Amino acid sequence: MEIDNPKEKKDKILMENYFQTILKNNARPYERSSSKVVSIPTQIDNQEEREKKIKNDGLEQDIQLKKNTLSILFNFLAWETIAIFVIAFLQGFKLKDFLLEEWSFRILLVSTILQITAMLTFAVQHLFPKRD
Repeated sequence: MEIDNPKEKKDKILMENYFQTILKNNARPYERSSSKVVSIPTQIDNQEEREKKIKNDGLEQDIQLKKNTLSILFNFLAWETIAIFVIAFLQGFKLKDFLLEEWSFRILLVSTILQITAMLTFAVQHLFPKRD
């Protein structure tokens, strides 16, 4: 059946090109990127993708926060440990007339060791909770 009307002929060619493009690109027939018409499955797919992206972004931010927190904590504990070693070195060799009473020196060392242990335990328990 031959079409004589030029408008109908043009419409038929456009329709064939449209369907060939859809089949070629594996696109859904109701999906149009330039308009507001979107099929229901596409909306669901987009919503699932957005939910996954939000979840991944949240996990990424959580990991970055944990890295920053641990970095700050470890830097603080490292400097505190260095300071205690310097004090112990000065106390042990009695350099520069540095002398703490025996009881105060012991309290300083024990409290520092307990603080470091408690902070590391707290960090491990709260930054890396056990999964159910």
